[in-house]
Amino acid sequence: MTGETEVLKNIQNRKLVKLISGKVLAGLTEGYEPADEVVEDVMYIPGIKSKKDCFAIQVSGTSMEPEIKEGSTIIIERLEDKSEFRDNQTYVVILQGIPFIKKVSMVLGGKEKGVFELSSINEDRIQEVKDKDITAWYKVSYVINPV
Repeated sequence: MTGETEVLKNIQNRKLVKLISGKVLAGLTEGYEPADEVVEDVMYIPGIKSKKDCFAIQVSGTSMEPEIKEGSTIIIERLEDKSEFRDNQTYVVILQGIPFIKKVSMVLGGKEKGVFELSSINEDRIQEVKDKDITAWYKVSYVINPV
């Protein structure tokens, strides 16, 4: 009746997120064209507690379904330090200039120490990559799936 809603009361709990052009790959690289990361739009997302800049970008591919669908928009934030890494979480990693969305686990011991295992949700294949081959890390904070 007064026009005050919980959304308006909690406006300070929202974070400005930049929607950038381009896509992250959840699947094969065939037909992938790198795009300049241009801010296409901005949106406010509630509940993000990070003080870092967050970005929204679309997913291309089906290897992370059913959790992350083709055409989903994901909210990501860059990891500045490897100590922020959490095992078996979903990340966007940049390999050879191409952004991939994968579950990432660290190999903890033996001669494979310092190697990361990248896997998809609906595929059995695991790709092993060395720490130095990943040029950037982004934690996936939110997934907005299409209906």
